[in-house]
Amino acid sequence: MARINLIHPIDSISGAFVKRERVYYRTRNGRTHAYKVVHPYKGEASAAQSAGRQSFGDCVRQASAILHDAEQRAEWQTRYDAYRKKVERYPNSYPHPCGSLYAFIISTLRQQD
Repeated sequence: MARINLIHPIDSISGAFVKRERVYYRTRNGRTHAYKVVHPYKGEASAAQSAGRQSFGDCVRQASAILHDAEQRAEWQTRYDAYRKKVERYPNSYPHPCGSLYAFIISTLRQQD
């Protein structure tokens, strides 16, 4: 039997269309909300924020190095293909699946930290 997933064009929108307008969109529990940032925080980042940004940057650099090395890229492609099969077989277990090899590598590296 066929399965049909109806997707509205802006069903899962997030982020800002125009940054200078300071209107951000977020989808939570299937509903899209718009928020206007009136008083954005302009202070220093906390130690936890700085550490998180540094960790993410390290993962991005490592993922880029993996993609430029043919042997490692092939290994990660195999892992990504197995992951996509699991996502297709059990879609409810993966509410936000990685859509690219690059995103999969970064996500996996972030989980290892």
